[in-house]
Amino acid sequence: MPNPRVAQFARVESIGWTLPIDDVSFRIYVAGRVKNSGDIGRMRSKFNGKFWWDMTEEEHQQFPGDYEAQVGQGPQTVHSEEHFGQSDRGILMIRRMLGDQLEAMEAGRNPVGVSFDTSAAPVEFEAGNYIREG
Repeated sequence: MPNPRVAQFARVESIGWTLPIDDVSFRIYVAGRVKNSGDIGRMRSKFNGKFWWDMTEEEHQQFPGDYEAQVGQGPQTVHSEEHFGQSDRGILMIRRMLGDQLEAMEAGRNPVGVSFDTSAAPVEFEAGNYIREG
């Protein structure tokens, strides 16, 4: 997931992904462009001026983040027991899009946003807190 914040490089400065290890464990990886050692760690999000691991249980409830959203769903989703409403349309759309990309790879095509052609131009991502006109 490209970082939505733009800083010193004016384009996406980091990209991160989560790798499931088993039904209850995962590892988060982040790669980015930095000028100085340790800059990636300084890009971490803060809530109310604190890193997630420095917050109290009360602050986690007051300022919930991705971890609370993911853990709050339980260790494993049973899709057959899901009941979607109109507000869940985005979830269904992204699941369909991911399924389409898996089918594309099975058929030998590149998934969206990825190219294995070494002569192709690099894939560029734009990010930032701005509104594009036009």
